[in-house]
Amino acid sequence: MKIYKHVIAVILIYLLFSFVGIGLFVFFTSPVPEEFASYATQYKIYEALLVFLKFLPSLLLSAFLVGLSWSFGRSDSEKVERFSTIRVAFFKNVIALSFTCIVLCMLSSEVFIPLLQNTQENMENKEKNFEAYLLLAAESAYADDYIYAKYYIDNALALKPNAVEALDLKDTIDIFYSGMKQKIRDREMQEQVSSSISVKDYGYTSPQLMERAREAFLKKDFFNAHYYASLLLEMTEKKDGNRQEAQQLAADAWNKLQDNPTGLDGEQVLAYETKRKGYVAFINQEFEKAYYIFSDLKTAYPSDLDIDRYFLLSKEKMDGKYFFSNEVEDLINFEQYKNVYFSIKKPEGGFFLLYWKGGTAKEKAGNLIQYMRELNVFSYDENKELEFSFSVPYAKLVAFPLEQTAQAFQADMHNRFKMKKESSQFVPLIYLVSTDSEKDGLYLGPSFSYEREVGSNHYNSLLLAMPFDDFLQICKASLGVKVMPLTVLASFAKKADSYGFSKEVYFQTFMDRMSYPFVLLIVLILLAGISWNYKLGTETHFKFVWLITLPLFTFILYFVLETILYLLNLSSFVIIGIFGGVAPWVYLLILCVLVSVSAIIFSALRSD
Repeated sequence: MKIYKHVIAVILIYLLFSFVGIGLFVFFTSPVPEEFASYATQYKIYEALLVFLKFLPSLLLSAFLVGLSWSFGRSDSEKVERFSTIRVAFFKNVIALSFTCIVLCMLSSEVFIPLLQNTQENMENKEKNFEAYLLLAAESAYADDYIYAKYYIDNALALKPNAVEALDLKDTIDIFYSGMKQKIRDREMQEQVSSSISVKDYGYTSPQLMERAREAFLKKDFFNAHYYASLLLEMTEKKDGNRQEAQQLAADAWNKLQDNPTGLDGEQVLAYETKRKGYVAFINQEFEKAYYIFSDLKTAYPSDLDIDRYFLLSKEKMDGKYFFSNEVEDLINFEQYKNVYFSIKKPEGGFFLLYWKGGTAKEKAGNLIQYMRELNVFSYDENKELEFSFSVPYAKLVAFPLEQTAQAFQADMHNRFKMKKESSQFVPLIYLVSTDSEKDGLYLGPSFSYEREVGSNHYNSLLLAMPFDDFLQICKASLGVKVMPLTVLASFAKKADSYGFSKEVYFQTFMDRMSYPFVLLIVLILLAGISWNYKLGTETHFKFVWLITLPLFTFILYFVLETILYLLNLSSFVIIGIFGGVAPWVYLLILCVLVSVSAIIFSALRSD
């Protein structure tokens, strides 16, 4: 016999009254913190929803208790024996209703509460970040550092576009920034051994390069003729049979490049000379200079194939050292992660400690590209003594193929990690220097706050010795262990101590969250037993006076449930201390036994 109707009626009516009552109470009595003054109504709505969801389990439990008591009383017109068919049917109904309540509670604790808390946190951070960026912009402008000043004021306005004080400061900063060219960097960036060979050109053999050089020369395409001939000379040994011809062809092409083509007007001659200047910079491995030259030319001559080719080749080299500042515009409004931190061992000994205030994953790239706001890096040696520390306003992190790293680095990774999954064949590479995509010489790089050996540390990138999958899990952990997906939490708990976290805390949180639906099921079955023992009369109709007594049951059950969860929380620490890594399985077995015992207790109850 189905008992859904009466229980669902009580639950729906009580939840509706509770939602309205809690909402009105919170809306008119809850004080609004000063930082939320401009979002007072929105804050109160979120706060009311949070309070309602916090009490949702006890609201459901109390309505479940009264609803079943009413339903059992109307259904039990004759005595029902223990373990009888009717009793089993009742038990199935109880389990079905219990699972419905559990699903609602799990959605509340795992989805809706974290979502609302994150929204409130974003509102609070928006105010704090605006004030911080405004102050930093003013300080940078006062110090005549207008590159950083513009970065900070743009971020402040992204949060509050109509803020008068920010707009006034921006006008002042823009006057100085617009004509600024930083020709000499404040700090030398880490030198990288580079080659003018494009990654896409590595696949050509010596004869293929020679053939391409000849074809380009015959077509009077002297830029590409010189490029392919130089490429052949760069990647072949002296005994290669094509080297002598390549040397001659490169020289001839170079000589041709020095003479401007005939039949060109003044503007075309200037464009050709500028193109030649950019090509010379590219051949001399001055890729930044070449990029900006070809970038300007590409705007003026979008259909020129030479310009397009060497612009892309220069950009390819730039992408290997820097990222462009326009990539991070307005990202602060789309951050998925806040206050991320962890430590990572260095292959040569010691460790890095990293912390950044906000992170934005590029979802269209499969989260393989992420941007890190206000990144701080601390380097410690084998004796845990600080070597240096620096910060950057923004950094770009990419998934870098492990096979493209040094052999020693690969060996260290294979020794420390079991990298079987395909996605784990990538490691995090952080680009620390950003540059303007249009103006040459405008760079934002590491600002060192401490150096044991002053001037000895130069970084424009940082390669982390860890699987990229682990980095993604750490980002998710920053949201809070109570809102991490359970599968991710279970996986990360095993290796949390490798990144400076407490493994026991993650195991304990996993066990608590895993046990929550089991605890609810046990309590619901036991409440069903109480409802059975205190059935309402057969002729009893629903009375609205019950809605007055239900809040009392709600508060009692709230404290009972919280006490049970607290005691289980303590017991989980004991189980972890005794059983270690297998503690979750032992805990799960204990919970299953308790569920079985509660089911037996309900089925064994007398009907009179």
